[in-house]
This record gives sequence, C-alpha cells and structure tokens, in this order.
Amino acid sequence: MWCVLLIAAEGADEVRLRLDAVVREKCGSMSRAPFCWYETAPLLLQKGAVEKLIAMARHAEASLDKEFGLPLGLIGIDTIAACAGYSRAGDEYDNAVGQAVMNVLKAVAQEMRCFVLGIDHFGKNLEAGTRGASSKESSGDVVLACLGDKQLSGSVTNTRLAVRKHRGGKQGQEYAFTLRLVEAPEKDEDGDPITTMVIDWLPPGSAEAVTSPDDPWAKPKRQDQRTAALRLKWVLMTILAEQGVDLPIAPDGPVVRMVDQKLVRTAFYARTPAEGTSKQTRQARYTQYKSALRWAEQERLIGITEVGENAYFWLAGPKAEDEEEES
Repeated sequence: MWCVLLIAAEGADEVRLRLDAVVREKCGSMSRAPFCWYETAPLLLQKGAVEKLIAMARHAEASLDKEFGLPLGLIGIDTIAACAGYSRAGDEYDNAVGQAVMNVLKAVAQEMRCFVLGIDHFGKNLEAGTRGASSKESSGDVVLACLGDKQLSGSVTNTRLAVRKHRGGKQGQEYAFTLRLVEAPEKDEDGDPITTMVIDWLPPGSAEAVTSPDDPWAKPKRQDQRTAALRLKWVLMTILAEQGVDLPIAPDGPVVRMVDQKLVRTAFYARTPAEGTSKQTRQARYTQYKSALRWAEQERLIGITEVGENAYFWLAGPKAEDEEEES
C-alpha cells in the first residue's frame, strides 16, 4: 500500500465530500485514509515549479508517513489545464509547451520516486485524445481514459476505464464501472440530503462489460436501452447465482431457478447512475428498470410468475434452455 497526494486545482470544495463517501462506502471501519490534498498549486510553467511541487510532496509524505507508515506512491494533478499557467492564447495547443508541462511532471516523479498522474479533459475530437498539444500523450508512460456514451439529456451510459497507452505493455483493455449515488450522514442547511457519487467496478466479463454481437440482450438499437437491458441481464445472472431459489412455474410447470423481483430491482437501481434530486433519481432509475423489464419480457428472455405475494423472475431465453439441457 501507499499514500496519495492530490493537487486539487479544480473541484477542491468537493474533495472532502467524495473522499468521505469512498471511505464510508468502501473501507469498512477505517476512519481516515492515507490521502491528502492541496487546494492551491504552483503553475507548472512558472520558474521554480518543480522545486515547489517537490517541497509540497515531501511535506505531505512526511505527514502521511507519520500517521500511516506508508510511502507516497501517487501524485494527482487535477487538472493539467488548470495548473499549467499558459501565458498566451494558443499555448495549450503548442507541442513544445505541452512537452514542457510533461517535463515538470517527469522531474517530480523521478525525485519523489512515485507515479505522477496528470488529469486532463478530452477535446472536441475524441479520436485525437486529450485536448490541446498531442505531446502530452506522446510523452506519457501510461494514458488512462474514462469513456462513456453521453446522451443529449446529459446522462452517460456504458461507462468504463480504458488503457489507451501503456509504454512497453499491453493496451486497449477496458474495465467497466457504474456510478452510484450516496448520501452524506449530515444534511445541508435546508435539511436536504448532501449527495455525491462513488464508483462500483463491474466484475470482468460481466454483461455490461463484454457482450457478444449475437447476444439477444444487446438487440435494442438505442444505446441507453441496450445498456439498461444488459444491466438487467447482468443483475439477473448475478443474483440467480448467489440468491436464486428453485421453484415451479405456476400452476404446474417445471422447477426452474428464480429470483425475487425485489432483489433484482434493488440491485438494478444501485448500478444505475442518475443525477438530480432524490425524487428525480428514483424516477430515472424506475423508468430504466421498467423499460428494460418490459422489453426483456416482450422478447421472451425472462419469465415472470407470482409466488405468494411476490413476483419472481427466471431466465427464459437460450441460456436457460442450455442450462436445462446440461443438467
């Protein structure tokens, strides 16, 4: 393990909220994490920037080492554009200037013996990579990209982390994730919930991460509908494996593996990113869930039956038939 230092030139007022949420949601009983940040930073292109950054990093490392006994392993610069300090219009697109920025990060990384991660935004042309000078990606050892399919409404689906470049290593891998809305324990001054998002990584090979071209769950033409359908499939397969029960299809049908719809709905909501007020996020998740459910039933990919007062689902498509033949 190692410690993390963040230079938060953008969104500094959100860092504590997000860090608290990660610790609360992901770290069990841990009260503090080996993570610190500065809300101000030296401009990377100004004289003495390397020395100032190294001094800041050494101070942070000493404090973290004293508390956690761990070395500094990662320094994040958020963002390159906010920290660069371009002096003239057009400098951001100058490859010589971009290389000068990267030279600063390289010098700090070598002196501190840790990884320095410069965070940047994509330009308007996604195929060209990060905005501004191409020399930034060219001189980097590793380039990671957060990708997704953005709708006109602003919602983003099919979110994943991709390895765009890995000097001397394999590249092109994608790791799917979803964003989950969480609430802070305290309310704001008006008594409304304070919310932020945490990342849930999806298991390798999950339905949302990898799909076959002939997968019947990937048939919807619209990306948002296809993503919702694949999410429903992944949730169903996961819960069937972990919490499924063997029940007969009413009234006198065969016994199949089923799952309570309440479990499916809860898991689907938890893995569906949504923004807005609590009422708006609930409505958005409900709409996606019901749409995916209606489509899957219409395509005869799932079956639904009543058991007592609860509805139960089972996979009714080719996969379920294959499993019955194998058993």
